[in-house]
Amino acid sequence: MTLDVVLRMALPALWLSIWTLGCIGAGWPLVSTLLKKNNGARTPLVLVVATGAAVLALIGAVLALAHLLYRPLLIGLLTISVLAGLFVLARFWVKIEFLPEGLVSPLGGILMIPVGATLLLLSTPPVMYDVLHYHLAFPEQWLMAGGFVEFARESFSYYFSAHGILFTFALSTVGPWGASAISWWMAGVGIIAASTLGNRLGGPGVAPWAAACYALTPATLETIGYANADHAVAAWAGAALVALTHDVDTVPTARLMFLVGLLGGTAAGSKYLAIATVLIPLAAAAVLTVRAFESGRRVRAAVLLMALLAGTAVPLAPWVARNVAWTGNPVYPYLIEVFGGSHNSMSLDREIEGNVDLPYSRAGAVAASAGAVVRRTFLPRYEGGLLGLHWLILLPIAAVVTGLRPRLRGPLWAVTLVGFLSWGFLVQYVRFLLPILVPAAALAGAVPAAFGRKVSRLTLGAFAALLFSVYTWNASVLLSNLNIDRLATVAGFLNERDFRVRWIDVAPATDFISDSLSSDARVLMVAEARSFGIERQVIVEDPYRTPLLVEMAEAANSVEDMSQSLQKLGVTHILVNEREIQRMARIRHVHDYWTPASDQSRNLIRSFLETRVTRIFESEHLWVGEIVVPRAGPVEAEPVNN
Repeated sequence: MTLDVVLRMALPALWLSIWTLGCIGAGWPLVSTLLKKNNGARTPLVLVVATGAAVLALIGAVLALAHLLYRPLLIGLLTISVLAGLFVLARFWVKIEFLPEGLVSPLGGILMIPVGATLLLLSTPPVMYDVLHYHLAFPEQWLMAGGFVEFARESFSYYFSAHGILFTFALSTVGPWGASAISWWMAGVGIIAASTLGNRLGGPGVAPWAAACYALTPATLETIGYANADHAVAAWAGAALVALTHDVDTVPTARLMFLVGLLGGTAAGSKYLAIATVLIPLAAAAVLTVRAFESGRRVRAAVLLMALLAGTAVPLAPWVARNVAWTGNPVYPYLIEVFGGSHNSMSLDREIEGNVDLPYSRAGAVAASAGAVVRRTFLPRYEGGLLGLHWLILLPIAAVVTGLRPRLRGPLWAVTLVGFLSWGFLVQYVRFLLPILVPAAALAGAVPAAFGRKVSRLTLGAFAALLFSVYTWNASVLLSNLNIDRLATVAGFLNERDFRVRWIDVAPATDFISDSLSSDARVLMVAEARSFGIERQVIVEDPYRTPLLVEMAEAANSVEDMSQSLQKLGVTHILVNEREIQRMARIRHVHDYWTPASDQSRNLIRSFLETRVTRIFESEHLWVGEIVVPRAGPVEAEPVNN
């Protein structure tokens, strides 16, 4: 094994150690202040680091809003946070619960082997489509521009992205693989949060099983190294529940509820869908926890719920302000009929109709949503991940397990059931269910622990064998061709460039652009949405929109008109991915990519590409062309978002 291979395997652990210290430094002042008078118990490290990540995401979002999101500033902020983290560990380590009791055990170690193995793969380049499309692509553009960038033709650019702000720290320091490592770290936060909740619910014996229920869900393992939003949402949602259940034997303080809201709001600040899968279930659990309608406590309960709402609003404020400034709609591109904003092809109804087969009647829809977990266990949505059979085995039994803390059991079931129902009404991708699986794992983990106390050794052995068989089958999702190639790349058997070309079909073109074009080039992406790695200004369109060239051709009378239109946008080059053309058409549910262009417009586009674009790079289905525009005089380019 060469030194290079050893370093590649060790780098993720080193980077995550630095990142953890930074999150400790950023999170401890807030957590210690808000929990100071709650009780004398040690503060879970998982709560500190999740809060620290939320603080860094909030600061970064404010910097982006003010157009101060620069690499040196982010590096300085992370450095200060790391130094603060070292101080916290040196001064307050006795006040911190590093891991829940019971997780560090032979059983816990065995169950966590698959998760640990994925750490070795993190130094490979990201390849997931959505990561290259927007999860990393937009943070890269933010860093280039020093703040948020609006792409009026790319609806995904309006999405909330607290996790994307965290990725800018990685892009400013170690590079894109660091963002993948942060996502892995977020998965770890979710696992430890599930274990912490399990420990509080049923004792140390529940902790490793709760961790395993969440960690060994196939969807968790499939996406654990992808730099997307799913694990960040689950981590912050789980941490919010850890905060909410910090001391369930007493009515929580307003400061604690503010912290719960801050974490839940940050989860929603990473994904619109988390408004339904995190905030609504969390509100249900909060109402149960504060005993909102008990006699003599209504005013206090109202104050606590207002504190929860205030905490939720803080991390959402920069994203809402950005979207309102751009479109007037805080949740654009959705709910245009309510909040306004320019028309676009994306809508909540369309996404639900495209992903969920719900009956037309309200009662039928509720029933179908309630049974969605069972259905998606056996009929998962494409690219949504797998759920695993262990949930259907354990959760029904968990409903009748005795000996659990009742004041904790109620809120956890409320979050789980309300979350399942909310998810069932919406896009039923299993990976979108991850934030609900954190509390569900605590409940499910209580089952094997209870079996150990109440059944014979033979029955316990048979049950354990069944669970280990299911978990082994779940973990087999790691044996994918992609992960085999990732391991080969880390081990030096596969060249990193060859790995990228094999798994990212647009990589040769993006590499050419980043290596060969001048820094002031502006590239129009045609039939291609993955702009990450180009490191140039781009005009990118989401796959649901009529292509810009079609709209220009419909409005033009000649090739010269099209050339002038692109010149006004400052476009200097075009990237075309011919392999993606038909897939893009299928996404829009049209016959071909150029629909609805007329025959005249199609001829105009063809003539423009043949006479006004000089191909400077070609590779199978890809080509990059330079636009040749006769200039009568200098024309000032319009902003990139037009």
